[in-house]
Amino acid sequence: MRLGFLFGYIVTMWVLIIIGSFILIKIIAPIELDAGVFVTSLFKAIIALSMIVTWLVILVVIKNYYTRRKLVTRN
Repeated sequence: MRLGFLFGYIVTMWVLIIIGSFILIKIIAPIELDAGVFVTSLFKAIIALSMIVTWLVILVVIKNYYTRRKLVTRN
């Protein structure tokens, strides 16, 4: 199946979005630090940005794996 990877990639992307949303809404949002509103918001923003970077790295690794596999099999 030629579109199997594309389908899997899109499914993986949506799974990461759903998992990330759940983590942010159910786990990170209720966190309250005693250091104040600004520090709490900064802490939550750092966690959200680190999740975005992690998700992007995961998707890039999957894409690079597919690209390398396709380049090797074509030669």
